[in-house]
Amino acid sequence: MPNYSVCNACKEKVPAHHEKRQGKVWLVKECGRCGRTETLVSSNAARWRAKRAIMGAAATGGGCDFRCRLCDHPVAPQTIFLDITNRCDLDCPICIANVPHMGFRFEPPLAYFEKIFNDLARRQPVPSVKLFGGEPVVRRDLPDIVRLAHARGIPVAVVTNGIGLANEERCRRLLETGARLIFAFDGFDPDTYRLLRDSARALDLKLKALENVRKYRKAKITLMCVLAKGINDREVPKLLRFCHERQDFINALQFIPLTMTWEPGTVEAERGAITAMEDVEDIIAASVPGGELEFLPAGLVPCPTLGRYFNLSRSTFAGAHPNCESMTFLISNGKEYVPVRRYLKTSLYQAVAALIAADRRLARRLARLEHHALGRLALAAGADRLLALATAARWFFTHVRLHDILGPDAGARLGRIASGLLRGTQLKTLLKQNLAVGNLLFIVVLPFEEPRTLESERLVRCPAAFAYEDPDTRQVRTMPVCAWCLHKDDILRRIQALYPVAAAAADAP
Repeated sequence: MPNYSVCNACKEKVPAHHEKRQGKVWLVKECGRCGRTETLVSSNAARWRAKRAIMGAAATGGGCDFRCRLCDHPVAPQTIFLDITNRCDLDCPICIANVPHMGFRFEPPLAYFEKIFNDLARRQPVPSVKLFGGEPVVRRDLPDIVRLAHARGIPVAVVTNGIGLANEERCRRLLETGARLIFAFDGFDPDTYRLLRDSARALDLKLKALENVRKYRKAKITLMCVLAKGINDREVPKLLRFCHERQDFINALQFIPLTMTWEPGTVEAERGAITAMEDVEDIIAASVPGGELEFLPAGLVPCPTLGRYFNLSRSTFAGAHPNCESMTFLISNGKEYVPVRRYLKTSLYQAVAALIAADRRLARRLARLEHHALGRLALAAGADRLLALATAARWFFTHVRLHDILGPDAGARLGRIASGLLRGTQLKTLLKQNLAVGNLLFIVVLPFEEPRTLESERLVRCPAAFAYEDPDTRQVRTMPVCAWCLHKDDILRRIQALYPVAAAAADAP
């Protein structure tokens, strides 16, 4: 199926293709009315191709017809975003999801969320939910919304700028619900917040909020940073040290490249616009000791067969297109975060490619055993778990520097890990108990979804979606996150017309 995008000029759906020039990748759109327009989608064509290669040719084939408002998306979303307000306690000049930008107030009542959560709870598997805005914390009834979801077995995270959590009581009330946090934090220079958030005082409020979160949180949190060349890129090393010093409650970092969503010449932060994921990857790599940092496609599922035996949790982005989100890992050596590459005998790409190949061999071997009576007896006796353990051990011995990651008593630690796996203990628990190194920091680079970079080839694979009540049919529907920017304003305006502004959702005290 052909690839489609949106014309940079008239915003209509148009055919699109990729062109590689001077080591970069461009998304070229051919519009019958406006002619040819193009958008830079990668500043490193070799890395762009490598991400595709490691996920296989099938991972990039085929697009969709872009009829998002009528489509039943073929991928069951594992992560649901849910707009709960477009009010905010900041007025960021780079934002496209607040009252000043959208021109109306969106604030549906609890009944709206109850209807959506009832629908999501019936889905298999039940997706996790991220509450979005605007700024969710401005709603007084935010804890009630979280509890509605939890009562139906739906995990919840709140995407917040953190300003409201500087109020200790408000922070306590939210975190006692057990909600996880994705906390926006753009660095340590007040001028960064003046440029990106139009509020130099935001930094002090965010730092106070983080101390409140540390005091009351029930789970570790994720920091989310909008990264801009010449504005806050120099602060990434300090941000990594900040996370290391607070690894007791921060375990992940998300970076979003600043992308121009405003009219040219109207926003001072324009000088820091970053248009490619690889720009952000390079800035992060340059901020890590040694710079040996490789980024993998976040949609990669390297070991689906092994994962069944070792209780590996599925990634939020699993199955996404290889040129969407990217990810890497840092590991604490006790003093600072360093690349996982330091503990491997090969590159991260080579190690992961070998793991994918080993997982496929295991799957074929188990399938052959299923076709024979003696094989089925062996499987019933637990041979599959032994084969999985042997496969993992072979990969581990081949690619991991054992003494660096396990310490001088590597043999004893390996024995404890192996026996624990055979007893059914989670691999995550065993590694935490037996590795000689410290905590992992999970780093993800997220594309800023806006029309100029949108393409149906990526859209059709999107594992994350926004949920909403269709204003025409009154049924709960979902739309891939990548396409929501095209339809959000019209859909939310029409939904709000169905509901009075909820009195219980007035400004939080």
